[in-house]
Amino acid sequence: GEGGEGGAGGEGGDISEFVKGALEALQEAADSAVVGSYDQLVDQQEIEEWQAEAKSRASESQQEKEHKDIANEVFGQGTGPMADGKTNSRLHESRVPSSEERSAAVLVAKMLEKAKYRDRDVTEVHSILPPGRLRTRAMVQGAALKSKGIMTQVEPWRRTARKHVDDPTLTIGVLVDISGSMGEAMEAMATTAWVMSEAVRRVQGRAAMVYFGEGVFPTLKPGQHLDKVNVYTASDGTEKFTRAWKALDGSLHLLRGTGARMLVVVSDGCYTGVENASARRTLVECERNGVAVLWLPIDDGRTARGICESTTSAVMLPNTKSPALVASEIGKAAARALTAAG
Repeated sequence: GEGGEGGAGGEGGDISEFVKGALEALQEAADSAVVGSYDQLVDQQEIEEWQAEAKSRASESQQEKEHKDIANEVFGQGTGPMADGKTNSRLHESRVPSSEERSAAVLVAKMLEKAKYRDRDVTEVHSILPPGRLRTRAMVQGAALKSKGIMTQVEPWRRTARKHVDDPTLTIGVLVDISGSMGEAMEAMATTAWVMSEAVRRVQGRAAMVYFGEGVFPTLKPGQHLDKVNVYTASDGTEKFTRAWKALDGSLHLLRGTGARMLVVVSDGCYTGVENASARRTLVECERNGVAVLWLPIDDGRTARGICESTTSAVMLPNTKSPALVASEIGKAAARALTAAG
């Protein structure tokens, strides 16, 4: 009897050990399956991210080429309206800058010098603890290694670190509207154009300027010095904002460039539906790529406000009837725009 009980007990113990081992094997298999499925999921996510990144890079490359081609067309024929161009605008007056305009340029330059230091170096940092974006694949790999008895320190969190650079470059592109609705503001626009270009030159920055109406023509090429205030007529019936912007970006690389970058638009914003929508998209794209936007509508900004409201960083300064007298306001607005973009 005792032997039978002992035998039964032995068998029971063997069965218990067998069941325990089987359960552990099943659990290990389940863990491996979970880890494997996570790996497959993360692999698929990475593939999709790579595909999206490749598609985005291809789109950016195509956009850069298009903008560069248009810049070559627009900037390749000298400055000012071409005789065979579509625009009706002509140079009305070319004069030496007044003392008020020179003072305005110095004041704006000082403010731009301070504002441009909002530019930063960007570095990706991996860490063990938050904050940052969780790197799912790294976390799963760490768990898989731990389950196999391999103890290693995993850094599943990723964040972007920024630091001020010593002397960032400043690049400013200026778009000036020469449609009929801007006729009374051409003197003010000429002053604004000269003040901005001179201020950028004083801080060793780069600037370019494009006028747009029915046609598009440059009045300042990158690296040029605008030594006079040039007043053009505004007699065009429509506004080719899109072509002007593409030419400006193609010449200065505002969207894909480095350093502090800003777009200045001098316009009342009275465009056709297509150009209005394009202007809104442009401002959104500028915001996404760290390009500051300063919009000077000259009037009360009632129409331009609808375009500027497409972003949170664009700064508008209405009623700029005398740019030389409100130079400090232009400088402050430019500083706010650069800070918001950064």
